[in-house]
Amino acid sequence: MPKACLKISRANAEKVENFRQSLYQEAELLFSNYIPMKIAQLDALQRDDALSITDMSSLKAPLDIPIPDPPSPEEEEMETDKNEDEKKKESSKMWFDQWE
Repeated sequence: MPKACLKISRANAEKVENFRQSLYQEAELLFSNYIPMKIAQLDALQRDDALSITDMSSLKAPLDIPIPDPPSPEEEEMETDKNEDEKKKESSKMWFDQWE
């Protein structure tokens, strides 16, 4: 498949080439220096005594989740259920009204 060629001026071609080279250099520094340095720092942090826990029982905490009271018998039927029942009654009345 042939490469697409865009005609640009010599000055712009030089700018593009300079940008490409600077981007390549930044990427090379990033992958050869910065990322390995960060990996070494994170590895040292992971091996630090503050994060090395051998006794897992020290991590336990009381679990205090409140349990709500069950609803009273009067509250068991929700308002939405009542509204649905009323709508069903209304729709059945409408259906029968058409045939009278």
